[in-house]
Amino acid sequence: MLIADDDDLYLSSLLRAIRSNEIIDHIRLDSAAGGPEAVRMIEQKKYDIILTDLHMPEVPGDLVAEAALEENPEIFILIMTGYSDLKSAVDLIKKGIYDYIPKPFNTSELILKIRRIILQIKQKNELEDLKNELNRRNQYDSSIVYSDPKMGKLLKTASGIADTDFPVLIMGESGTGKELIADLIHKYSPRSNGPFIKINCAGLVSSLLESELFGHEKGAFTGALREKPGKFELADHGTLFLDEIGDMEMSIQAKFLRLLQQGEFQRVGGTRTLKSDVRILAATNKNLKKQIEAGEFREDLYYRLNTIEIDIPPLRERTSDIPLLVMHFLDALGEHYNRPSAGVSKEAIKVLSAYSYPGNIRELENIISHAYALAREDEITIEDLPPQISRSMPKGSESSAETPENDIVRIHDNLLRPLDIQVSELEKQAITEALKQTGNNRIQAAKILNISRRQFYYKLEKYDIS
Repeated sequence: MLIADDDDLYLSSLLRAIRSNEIIDHIRLDSAAGGPEAVRMIEQKKYDIILTDLHMPEVPGDLVAEAALEENPEIFILIMTGYSDLKSAVDLIKKGIYDYIPKPFNTSELILKIRRIILQIKQKNELEDLKNELNRRNQYDSSIVYSDPKMGKLLKTASGIADTDFPVLIMGESGTGKELIADLIHKYSPRSNGPFIKINCAGLVSSLLESELFGHEKGAFTGALREKPGKFELADHGTLFLDEIGDMEMSIQAKFLRLLQQGEFQRVGGTRTLKSDVRILAATNKNLKKQIEAGEFREDLYYRLNTIEIDIPPLRERTSDIPLLVMHFLDALGEHYNRPSAGVSKEAIKVLSAYSYPGNIRELENIISHAYALAREDEITIEDLPPQISRSMPKGSESSAETPENDIVRIHDNLLRPLDIQVSELEKQAITEALKQTGNNRIQAAKILNISRRQFYYKLEKYDIS
């Protein structure tokens, strides 16, 4: 932080006041005895906060602010000014300064404003740290985002077994990222230059699935006008990923087992025995052991597939990943729509982290897309989240006394009071809430309320809101 004032006594008193406050623990403090020195220091060093007097000889505070904004457009600038120059200060806000503080002022006012600035800087830095953590954690694949140790261990296992040819069974609920793990294993395997063929066993009826897997000969069934190679042939010397293998019917499971054991199969309607050198990766969201007990899945096939098992935890068991995933999805949306990446409020992160996500990461991605589309500002807030997420807010965050019955009583009581008083109270409440949401950023608060800055400053003075 740099403090600039041409009055030596006033400057010394400001420095003492700030240094005597615990806020100094967060700040490296410099001072400049006037505008020329301030501009020189700004050119030589990067500052986060500048507190400058408006009226200084040679180089006034508005030129100091201009030089600072040119060096660092994100800098927070506080202008000290007399009451007679409030209009000049408001004009400077339009040009990008953060706020002004009228002289003479109480030191506690100044400390409060600096505290709020520090809070905003810390929040911005936390978001940057999240992004850096996101990049650091993406050591395996840019689409796999995590910070939870369980995921780190899982990915280490997946990358470790990639250079083998063992079948892998990937378990996990829908939306946990089973296909991403399969992609990772293939990418780091000796077969990475070969084909990576995917098929969803749940998406096809038995006859079509058999044809898709093994291929068919011309005339094998109605509509088979020409021979067609199956996925096993197409995946030769590569990897075949069978998603939702728990939905594969028993009749096909026997043929599939033969392929796993011998590497041999026949096309539908064919008599030739074909061979294919394929590594099998399978995934399911079902409990295969229970299916075996129910006679719906072959036990010998299960153990053949289950040479190596990877079990992906649901998102509700890895909540530390949620902030990283949120930033990942927001960055992707910003890139897709060619806009700056949106931020997200701490309150929204808390609510998002409290939700159970039955649809896992896929559901979180949809939620963030929804919020991104609705957000009116550069930051996603609780109001932008879908209703089912807002309802998951931790208990205690809202007063348990707020019941529909109490609402009715309160409305009835309000109707008996003068309308102008009710309107004034609602205005004051809306302004206070807007300032709270924006970290006391008056420009952003005015935008939220959809009023001009002039109106906003008039209402601040009217309701004595600091």
